[in-house]
Amino acid sequence: PQGNREMAYRAELIGKIAGERQNEWYLQMLPQAKKEVRQRLIENLGYSESNLPLLFELFKKERKNGKQAVLAALAKIETPQTLAFWEKQLQEDFESVAYLHNNNFDPVADVVVTMLYQKVKSLFKKFHRNGNKNSPDLDLWVIQCTAHKTTDSVFAFYRWLLEESNEKYFDGNHLHRLEDAIIETLVAEYPQKMLDFLSSLSPQQADKIGRACFVADFLTLPAKQVFDKWSKKFFPSKFDKLMGLVTGNYKAEDLVWWLEKMRFVDGKHSFYSVNQQLQIYRQTKEPMDSRWFDLILKNGMEKLLWLVPTDKESIEAMGKDAAETMYAKIGNYYYQKTMGKWLGKNKQWYYHAVYNMRKMKEYHWQQYRGIVLAQCQMEPDLLLFQFRELWDCYRECAEDEQTLLFEAQTVWEFYQKRPAARNAKQIMEFLQNEGLVTPKTP
Repeated sequence: PQGNREMAYRAELIGKIAGERQNEWYLQMLPQAKKEVRQRLIENLGYSESNLPLLFELFKKERKNGKQAVLAALAKIETPQTLAFWEKQLQEDFESVAYLHNNNFDPVADVVVTMLYQKVKSLFKKFHRNGNKNSPDLDLWVIQCTAHKTTDSVFAFYRWLLEESNEKYFDGNHLHRLEDAIIETLVAEYPQKMLDFLSSLSPQQADKIGRACFVADFLTLPAKQVFDKWSKKFFPSKFDKLMGLVTGNYKAEDLVWWLEKMRFVDGKHSFYSVNQQLQIYRQTKEPMDSRWFDLILKNGMEKLLWLVPTDKESIEAMGKDAAETMYAKIGNYYYQKTMGKWLGKNKQWYYHAVYNMRKMKEYHWQQYRGIVLAQCQMEPDLLLFQFRELWDCYRECAEDEQTLLFEAQTVWEFYQKRPAARNAKQIMEFLQNEGLVTPKTP
């Protein structure tokens, strides 16, 4: 109870497990508790309505962190008394709405929305007046506090926000926050009310919160329909002109963040394969359409590979022929990436090549010729230790002696024509000392 962090964690854990059952213990420990332990015990008082008089008294006495703990406790209690408290508190300090993030008490939701109208309207007037598109005030994090709330007033606020959004004056951050709230509600609770609301939007309104609409479809529609509807929106025909959804605000890369958030929405990292984790959230309980796989590899979006089952166990379960095809596609993807495809303006440093070669070996890829040469061409000034690490990995993966000798000779000849490269001499000496090349006598 003296306030150290370990004891604070224990108090928090007891509250999450025991809740109201240990209320007497919270009350007993509170007078002697200090610092973080005291804060956790105050928060635990929110598990019992009987503590309301004490919490109101503590709110008057506590300072800073202690007062914040009282707010967190009061947010857990859903009574007319707490409703009256929040009506007054939000008038005085609207940012305390953050404590109501997980509160789904309908009257509280209505109070939050009423305050949000006032906040957002004042900002909209300000931005329409000065046209300041990049104002930090536009990042309305408070909108996300409507998560877990599905009252008619909340949906009316969402619809109003979509109708009032004007791309000429707004950079879209308020819509991202709106998507945050909708997605969090969808993933946590599968509320039919939210699904009905999204389906009632006009195409123009739906485009403004495209990622939220995608998540709704992802959770509820058959895999084939999800692909048919969304693949072209996330992956236009030309990767170098990736536009994303209709508004231009959304890109395929965004899909990574949103689905990652869904995978671990409960804060727990499962031991299931990634694809199995996704199926937990999908109501259809089926894996994603396999056509995503070819589309992802075609466009170089490695971070999206976990949309489809690429772990060995899942691939082997497809049968011998299908598994060999999958291995070949994945291996070729990493080979093309190592050879410089999808680089754009970014340099392919040697350690990316090392990673890619190991992935190629993992998926039984056989073609390794040209990889080291490609890295030297992309970054001629490789340091010697970088080249040696690259070569050691190449030797480990390629294995075939003829391939090693051929690669060494092509790299030697490259640096022979590029003597001005920073470490050309050292790299050529390394290859010679390893017995991989024999200098030709003029």
